[in-house]
Amino acid sequence: MDDETVKTIMQQLKALDPELVEDVSPDAFKPLVERANFFVQAYNPPESAYSQLLLLATGAIIDNFDGDALTSVKINNIQINADTSISGNPWLHDFKDLLNALGLYEAKVTGF
Repeated sequence: MDDETVKTIMQQLKALDPELVEDVSPDAFKPLVERANFFVQAYNPPESAYSQLLLLATGAIIDNFDGDALTSVKINNIQINADTSISGNPWLHDFKDLLNALGLYEAKVTGF
């Protein structure tokens, strides 16, 4: 992940939700954005939506940095942790809404 992208995400998060990022050191942003990038890549979104999805995924990871309500997903050799409870995480809720609008995510229950 290039430094310019990390800087842009950091600035956008600070502008949108200063309290969310107030305890995140500048050095910690790059690994968080890289982690979010792996999560976004798994959906293979269109380039036009990629930066917005990356912003939302990074916000979701920071919002649940304490590890509550997380689940692990393994894709090849990469393990990704994601929040499974969207009720308390508006970033993840918006991330899933955007994926759904793009036709990349459908939350549904499969019957018997």
